[in-house]
Amino acid sequence: MKAILDGSFMMKCVRKEIDFLTQLKGLGMKVSILKESLQELKDARFASTSSRQDHGTIRTIFTIIDREHIEKKSTGQQAIGKWLAHQSRKGFYIGTADHQVRNTIAKEKLIQIHDNKNLCLHS
Repeated sequence: MKAILDGSFMMKCVRKEIDFLTQLKGLGMKVSILKESLQELKDARFASTSSRQDHGTIRTIFTIIDREHIEKKSTGQQAIGKWLAHQSRKGFYIGTADHQVRNTIAKEKLIQIHDNKNLCLHS
């Protein structure tokens, strides 16, 4: 099984202190991250409007990515939301916190965050 994560999902997991990579690998997932999401995180890290908490969260995400050598995928010229929806139809599980994107993806292909800090696949 393969999973693609976007920046909003990783930000939410790190803020809630969820070890998302360990949990996803425990579910048998091979994890990929969007290059475009990484660029958005880099831009947010250097934006003057980002909070101190956001800066720390983004630093943590990049530390995790560098340590784990996670595969990076590109959407090409396609919008991130449309590309993620297309990939979900191809069998990928999607981790996103963006409600607009979540509404375009079948629930069976969404990675859910529960209150008890566990990730699961919709059943």
